[in-house]
Amino acid sequence: MEDSDSDSDSEISNILSPSVLKDHQPNENWRTPVRATVRSLRRQGKSYGQIRKATGLTRSTIQHIIKGPTSRTTRKGLATKRPALKQADVKRIFRFVSQSWTNRTKSWGRIKHELKLEASITTIRRIIKEHGYRRCVACRRPFISKQ
Repeated sequence: MEDSDSDSDSEISNILSPSVLKDHQPNENWRTPVRATVRSLRRQGKSYGQIRKATGLTRSTIQHIIKGPTSRTTRKGLATKRPALKQADVKRIFRFVSQSWTNRTKSWGRIKHELKLEASITTIRRIIKEHGYRRCVACRRPFISKQ
């Protein structure tokens, strides 16, 4: 039984190359392969001491890697967010606005209400602006006097 434990220890004795340990900068996260190696050894039932011998990392680093968030956490922001307006909704807005002069002069809130859109007024304005549409810009008024 002791022979199999020593064999498994010798199998994992050189998991991380010295260049990996040398390239790591203080106060930076460890690269994903290093974290994955530490986590897989822990899942195999290895103790912190055995992982330390196998990888050459300090005990506190190993604890930090194991207790920290995994590299497979869901990304925040655009990766998980649904678009507020679908492309079909944007086309509907353009079609509605281009139908008549009265539709072109309606407020964003009125357009949202008439088309029964779920997105906020700000979102509608931002997306339409991103597509190159802009509202009428008032012309400069002439001076009242010649001064």
